[in-house]
Amino acid sequence: MIKYPRYIVLLLTTKCNLRCAYCYRGDKYFFQENVCNDSRRMPRAVIEKTLLYAGESGMNFHIQLTGGEPTLEPELIKWTGDFIQKHNFSASIGIQTNGTLIDTFLIKLFKKYNIQVGVSLDGSYEIQEKLRGKSDLTFKGLKLLSDFCFPFQVTCVVTEYNAIYLDQLALLLGSFTSVRGIGLDLLVCRGRAVKGNCIYPCSKNDLKNGIKKFMQALAYVNKNRLNPIKIRELEALKRLYKLKKSTSFCYALTDEAIAVHPDGRVYPCAQLVDDPVFILGNTSKALIHEHEQSRIKNILNARTLENDHCTGCSVFGFCPGDCPARLYYNNDDSAHLACVMYQTLWEEYKKSGYVGNFQKI
Repeated sequence: MIKYPRYIVLLLTTKCNLRCAYCYRGDKYFFQENVCNDSRRMPRAVIEKTLLYAGESGMNFHIQLTGGEPTLEPELIKWTGDFIQKHNFSASIGIQTNGTLIDTFLIKLFKKYNIQVGVSLDGSYEIQEKLRGKSDLTFKGLKLLSDFCFPFQVTCVVTEYNAIYLDQLALLLGSFTSVRGIGLDLLVCRGRAVKGNCIYPCSKNDLKNGIKKFMQALAYVNKNRLNPIKIRELEALKRLYKLKKSTSFCYALTDEAIAVHPDGRVYPCAQLVDDPVFILGNTSKALIHEHEQSRIKNILNARTLENDHCTGCSVFGFCPGDCPARLYYNNDDSAHLACVMYQTLWEEYKKSGYVGNFQKI
């Protein structure tokens, strides 16, 4: 039986003004000086059909605006916000941006529609420049968000280039008063991370040592903050520890997530967009085909962190798991980096009892 989606990703555009070294979308839609040979802008009709479908359930759902770079389409951001308000949907909105185009107009849009902002940031100015480019514009955007006291989250893609320097990122974030949290996304070996053959997953040792230093630096930063910077993965561990159970890593594993390409193709999540193996349907026809949903769910559920050594793990019984798309695309050498990440976070958390203002377990 097809479930209504609770998490919807709308790729407002395939165009992007950066050329991140590891972009899982590849080089197809990169543009320079506003020139792009094969970029697409999401038509309003695609957004409308998707949201009306989700709204039929009458339940709460979340809409994530992404791309490409979604802030290249401020008019679509506004139109989507107006459409949700007009239909009185019980929906929240988020946006994932590289931060380079943030200005006062966009911040006013974010405030008007109560849009949750996530900014992609991988480290210091030098690291950000190496991996993503235009770091000066990204940090300008972060400062503007803080100047307007607008809360935001940061997402860091962890690779061989920045794993051991995560402490620098923690210290840097301390200068932005409105940052509320940081998430650690392990590298997905797809797109430029494969074709470019220049960016690789970090080693387990670098990840472990990097997270240790990261938590120490963040604890120092949080001592002087009214609103502590929280680690997304640690918060997940704490929540599941309290519940004494594990859950599915994401809504894609429970048939409650979709990602919509501007041309109307529908996928289980943004990481899988443009892969013909994972097409669920199309907004021009049936949004979701039940037999495709079942087939894809079997593929994703076959990718798991579970193995014979789990019972001896420090987070056994409340492990959040790993992104099934990452496990699908990555080789065995990096399959259990998530284990190292969760184990290190939890063990360091238990040692200190406190991480900044976090409650002792």
